[in-house]
Amino acid sequence: MKKQLAKSQTSEQMKIYEELRKSEALRAIDESLKALKIGKYAPADPSSKSDLCLVKTVEYYRRLAVGYEEYGDAESAGKTWETLLNTLSRRSSEIALIEEDANNYRAFINRSMIEAYSYLGRNSLEYFMIALELGMPDERRFYCTRRNIISADAAEIQKLEDGKYDMLGISAPPRTYKTALGTRYLTFTTARHREESSFFASHSSKMARKVMEDCLKIFSSLEFQRVFPEITVESNKEDMWIDLFPKAYDNGYHTIYFAGIDNQMAGVINCSWLLYCDDLIASVMEAANPDRVANALEKYTGDIRQRRASDNVRELIIATRFATKDPITYMEETHLGNSRYRFIKRPALDENGESNFMYSYKPLTAKHFLDIKSHMSEIAFECVYQQNPLDREGLIFTDLKRYKEMPAENPDAVYMACDVAFSGSDNLSAPVAYQFGDDVYISDVVFSPEGYTTTEPLVQAFMVKHAPNFAKFESNNGGDFYAKDIKNAVENIIKTRIYSERTKSNKLVRISQFEPIIQQFYFKDRSLYQPGSMYDKFIREIEHFNINGKNKHDDAVDSLAMIAEMKRNSQSSGGVFVMKRKGKKRFGVR
Repeated sequence: MKKQLAKSQTSEQMKIYEELRKSEALRAIDESLKALKIGKYAPADPSSKSDLCLVKTVEYYRRLAVGYEEYGDAESAGKTWETLLNTLSRRSSEIALIEEDANNYRAFINRSMIEAYSYLGRNSLEYFMIALELGMPDERRFYCTRRNIISADAAEIQKLEDGKYDMLGISAPPRTYKTALGTRYLTFTTARHREESSFFASHSSKMARKVMEDCLKIFSSLEFQRVFPEITVESNKEDMWIDLFPKAYDNGYHTIYFAGIDNQMAGVINCSWLLYCDDLIASVMEAANPDRVANALEKYTGDIRQRRASDNVRELIIATRFATKDPITYMEETHLGNSRYRFIKRPALDENGESNFMYSYKPLTAKHFLDIKSHMSEIAFECVYQQNPLDREGLIFTDLKRYKEMPAENPDAVYMACDVAFSGSDNLSAPVAYQFGDDVYISDVVFSPEGYTTTEPLVQAFMVKHAPNFAKFESNNGGDFYAKDIKNAVENIIKTRIYSERTKSNKLVRISQFEPIIQQFYFKDRSLYQPGSMYDKFIREIEHFNINGKNKHDDAVDSLAMIAEMKRNSQSSGGVFVMKRKGKKRFGVR
């Protein structure tokens, strides 16, 4: 009886305490709203004006946010903390004017900012990552110094967290940001869902152990404890798991498991919340071995994904695109068109040859990536740095002949071929060939996906510049009309025989037929053309061409087959195309 009475009195006391706490919170909310001159009990409006000094403004926004927290209105508290941060951003110039004195006004503003990021970091990955780096020098920061580039990726990961995606895939070059971003997300989501089980897998147990150690460093940091002060951590480095407490309930498993695909994955590994795979293929050398690639895919589909407790498990897969049959490419192709599956590719260089990683601090410049490229094969660079995996079996133009200077004498013949395109997914490809004896130099090209209103003036100027003896246009799909337009524009300027011809044979058969001749052509040395130029895009399409028919584009190689056919016809017709060009030498290097 006494115990029941004591329990009743304690319950009543707690009720009274709760009512008093909420009453105090309401009073703080009311006073702050009045001071800030915004509507009573309305969320703070970042556009509202106040004649209060910055320190007082921050003080009242802080009291308002804490009041909402105490009252249990998490949504209004979050909006108020965001308003405080927006206010500090808008009025940042005023902070520099505040003198450090006995009142420590700057310190108060900094503490308020830390409180804001720490509160918001419980639900927002971006705020969480900023909160981890407050007060750090730039050389120790990860996210804040790369935010201008990777904030879009963080926003996509937030969508995965919020259940808008079933899977998110991110591809980028090595040593840019991938694993560091994934590790921060892993600590963020497991702190929020510690009663669930998540699973990290990588190409080796060594890599898995490193990520585990990085997670433990974050969990033990003061900055993390500010965001999640209630959390305690247990871990086992030998068995590679981490447990976070307290838990809303016990599901019988640890919070995070770590493993490499070289591990025997015991049945104790469970995944009920997040499956995070990071580079299941270790290197481009490993990717060159079809058996290793097949093994990684089999391990992923037949073992790692089988650890999911249900179809509701979120999946994050971060990887360099090493091969066409690697796990991330397989998943992208399997779920093509499914909006619940999102895949991001961030190549080192954009289509104009500019860097995609110009961070605000220590940017990775185009020069940095071009220097790397100069020491790699074109295929390896495309896979590892451009996130464009290529099926090596069937690539026939991977070792093009190059030149830095053409012969000094006048050419025996100059001819041009044009594979016409009228915009869309194809490119107009019009290379010009300079022939010296039996050697052919591909010195220039018009290569563009634009419509005919753009390409016709380009081709006209191109022909005037090179004045070829012959110019052949493929007449299929309107090419004959295109040839007539060009002829009418240049016939009074240059003496070129312009004609069109319909292609009758299968394109791949024709390319295969003329491949031995194309292999003998000379192309510009890489130092003679700019990344992102028409010539660069032309060469890249040639090198990516697969004779097995797995091609998105084949216009460049098709136009070279036309050049090869013109060369062969010139030889078989007793040298009809070979014309000694009189006059002074017109060129050195083109």
